Amino acid sequence: MPAKYFIAVVPEAEIREAVNRIKLEIREKFNAKYALNSPPHITLKMPFTWDERREQKLMVTLEQFFVDKPAFELVLEGVGHFGNRVVYLSVKNEPQLISLQKEVSHICKTKLLLNREMSDQIFKPHMTVAYRDLKTRDFQPVLEMVKDMEYSTSMWVNKITLLKRKERIWEIWKTFKLSG
Repeated sequence: MPAKYFIAVVPEAEIREAVNRIKLEIREKFNAKYALNSPPHITLKMPFTWDERREQKLMVTLEQFFVDKPAFELVLEGVGHFGNRVVYLSVKNEPQLISLQKEVSHICKTKLLLNREMSDQIFKPHMTVAYRDLKTRDFQPVLEMVKDMEYSTSMWVNKITLLKRKERIWEIWKTFKLSG
């Protein structure tokens, strides 16, 4: 049976809670709640369909790939947007993340035989706090509100996460440790 998955950097609980507080405030003030359907994350491979009967192959392939990849630090600082429908926290200090994403894209194409998407080639690291159900009239106020929060933190990336969609919610399904 086909299921939906994606691959991402999911921060530790303290950062997830802080980012979820931002998402909750956006929901309370602007009724934009779609970003709450997944834990805070930085996407490395956009959602893809995979046969659940072959889930073990997916996990083994990813485990073998990530095991020797080095851990690294990222900084979340500043706010950005895509058009007038997506608001996100900006990711700084990202050369290692960009390199890792290219490698993830390559392994997904060569070992997992997934299609290479446009998002695999044009990668802009970010952590979304509002999208999809953010109304155009609310875009500027949400953007200003998030900017005014001046959220900034650093995070140590020592694991990568496979998320799986279960009844409209993205769940952390499996984590893969990085070396170091």
